[in-house]
Formats: sequence, C-alpha cells, structure tokens
Amino acid sequence: MEWYLKYSDLLGGPDKVTSFTKLFTGNQTPFYASQMAMEGMGEYIPITMPDNAPNLKYGVAYPPTATGVPYGTGLTGGGNLFVIPKGATHVPQSVNFIKWMAGPEAVLQWNVEENNVPPVISVATSPDFIKQVPLMTKWIDLLKENKMFPPVISPVVDYFNDQLTQATQQVIYKKASPKDALTQLDQKVQGQLQQYLSSHKTS
Repeated sequence: MEWYLKYSDLLGGPDKVTSFTKLFTGNQTPFYASQMAMEGMGEYIPITMPDNAPNLKYGVAYPPTATGVPYGTGLTGGGNLFVIPKGATHVPQSVNFIKWMAGPEAVLQWNVEENNVPPVISVATSPDFIKQVPLMTKWIDLLKENKMFPPVISPVVDYFNDQLTQATQQVIYKKASPKDALTQLDQKVQGQLQQYLSSHKTS
C-alpha cells in the first residue's frame, strides 16, 4: 500500500494516472504502445503480439521478487477442470474422455494450440512442446526452477480482491493511511470468512 501511495504521488496523483490509462482501449495497453517499461502477463499473451503490437520490441524475464524471496519464484493463476455433474447419464464415457484429455497426447495438442503451460510436467518439459511453442521457453524455464506457488484457493478470494481494490483506492486518494486500510481490509475479510465457515459446517 505504501508503494502504491508513493508512486501515485510521483506520477502526479491517481486522477492523472487514471486519465493516462484511459487513453488505451480494446487490446491496446501502455506497454504495447512503448509507454510502460514492463508488464506482467500470462504465457498465452506473446502469441497475440504480432496482431496487437506488431512493432513492439520486447524481452521476457522472470518476475521481480521482494527481498527474501528467491529469484525464480512464481505463482500459478489457475487451471482448467473437467467435472461430471450429478445425474449425468454417461458417466463411464465421461470418465474415459477425462482420462484421455488428461493424457500426454491431448495435453500437448491442447496447450500448443492455446499457448498455455501444460499441467503435466512431462509434457511441459518435453523438447517437442518447446519446439512447437518457442515463445513459451521463459515460462517453462521458470517452471523448472521448482519455486512455483499454487493459486489462492480461499472461498473468499474474490471478495478479498474486490476489497483490496477498494482499499487501494482509499489509500491513493488519501482517505485512509496504508496501515488503517489494511487493518480494515483484514477485518472485513476475516468477517466474510467466518460467515462462510458458519454456513458451511462439516459434520
């Protein structure tokens, strides 16, 4: 929060920052227009660069880390799941399909076409995958560092993200100090979590 406040002030205040970002619409971003030094992006983005930013010259690097966090640390953002709904009429066939989709052949084809990091290590690290999708090299190198953290799976993560955005706005518009905003955020999220746990008790 202190970082957000510091750089918001350095850039002339939140309104000036907002007016700048509103200049870019659709698929365009400040980074694509060479108006921003770096941007965090998913591995599925570079393949779109020729269409969205054909003149952009860029490189790909590991994400920066805070003091005490080893360089090469990364965070996964989610994944794709296959489920069989209750009452499905073709359960055995569904199971067979899911097994096939989770196998190396289907995973390779799917992730080559989608430009995603394969969820199967043997596929992600296979020379065949990188040969077909060379733009993914840096992401696979990061995966090989073996310092990946899973996505947050809290039942109130969406609520947290929404409240974090509001807390950040409170700070950069100087309606609350970083400490007070984070304290209020913690109280709200803990309250929401307790409410969830109370209504989802397990026997």
